[in-house]
Amino acid sequence: MSTIPQALSYTPPPGPPPGPQNFGPQNFGQLLKGQRTYLGLSLQEAADRLKLSKPHLWDMEQGNSTNPRADTLMAINRHYGLGYEQLFKSLQTQPTVSTGDPQEANP
Repeated sequence: MSTIPQALSYTPPPGPPPGPQNFGPQNFGQLLKGQRTYLGLSLQEAADRLKLSKPHLWDMEQGNSTNPRADTLMAINRHYGLGYEQLFKSLQTQPTVSTGDPQEANP
């Protein structure tokens, strides 16, 4: 019976695997891009899996498209392994863009 040399054995650390889903609050675009890259998918591969156009997925990752359809959220859940609660929270943490108008602070 042979044994595996110590240098070749690997025991993963306890807890969930490292990935963008385990790091603090992120907005929707950051979450999508982080999970896509964590999974090792190109933008085109991810778009194909999600049945989206490459430009549309790019817009979502850049924060330019922040109101995804229900079937898109279902596809992201299925193919990226992200939970609905996590997706909805990320949609609520979208960065706000200020116009510089002081009236924005006191509507």
